Amino acid sequence: GIAVELATDDGSAGHRGFVTDLLARRLDRGERPAKVVGCGPPAMLAALSRLVERFAVPCDLSLENHMACGFGACFSCVAPIRQPDGSVDLRRVCVEGPIFNAADVVWSRA
Repeated sequence: GIAVELATDDGSAGHRGFVTDLLARRLDRGERPAKVVGCGPPAMLAALSRLVERFAVPCDLSLENHMACGFGACFSCVAPIRQPDGSVDLRRVCVEGPIFNAADVVWSRA
C-alpha cells in the first residue's frame, strides 16, 4: 500500500506546513523513493525540485501553465527547459509536456 500523509497550511488536518516538509522529513531519515512526482503551484514545484536535487532523487513534474490554444500554435504555455547540451529552450507545455524532469525546469527563468 501507499502511506498517505496530509499537509495543510493552518494545521487543521495533518501536518501544519508544506507538503515538501513531509517529503524532506522522509528523505532526511534515509528513505529513497524510486521516483517522486509532483503537480501543483509553481512555487511548490520549484521547492520540490530543489529538495529532490539535494537528495539526488529522480522527479517528474506536471506543469500547469496557462494554455490559450492547447495545440502549440500560440506559444502562451512555454516553460524554460534545459536541454541535454546545457542550453535552455522554451518548450510548449501543451504539446511537449506537461510532464518534465524536475532537473530540467529552469525555475529562475520560469
